[in-house]
Amino acid sequence: METDLNSVIAKLEDIDQKMASAELHYQNFLDEIHPSNKLNACNFLHYLALRSLDIRELQNQLHALGLSSMASAESHIRGQVHAILRCLRSDKITNPSKAQAPKQVFHAKYTWILQDLK
Repeated sequence: METDLNSVIAKLEDIDQKMASAELHYQNFLDEIHPSNKLNACNFLHYLALRSLDIRELQNQLHALGLSSMASAESHIRGQVHAILRCLRSDKITNPSKAQAPKQVFHAKYTWILQDLK
């Protein structure tokens, strides 16, 4: 099975957009969340957005490429989508000799939460 990288990227971009839309849709709810729980609430919305979709084919494609299939990334699901997209957009898939171990991902958008917690 040959996997079309552009198709996989498009599916992941669509998922990322659905996650962002869920966050915007429930912004009033998120505004009521205590700052120490806001990151978890955002992640929960992202997780629900992902799980509302049938991603079995995408998971198989990611697995075939040797990438995370997002099966157990509940605690950082949108960051996982972004990490996979970065990898796919680089030449690491078509040129594995340039691949390096992945770094832990924390979405820069949420760094203000960490500052508020200090």
